[in-house]
Amino acid sequence: MELNVLLNEANFTVTVLEVDVSVTFEEGSIAKICFNLEGDVPNIEVEQFQ
Repeated sequence: MELNVLLNEANFTVTVLEVDVSVTFEEGSIAKICFNLEGDVPNIEVEQFQ
């Protein structure tokens, strides 16, 4: 939600933001968390979005 606010403050209109999260457990503890963010933000360059 904060990313949406920041993009709106930068005068971009977010059409879609999707986040997928995977968590890897090893021996009962979190070993790794991976986030994948994809979005549709018209008029933004890839570098700006990243």
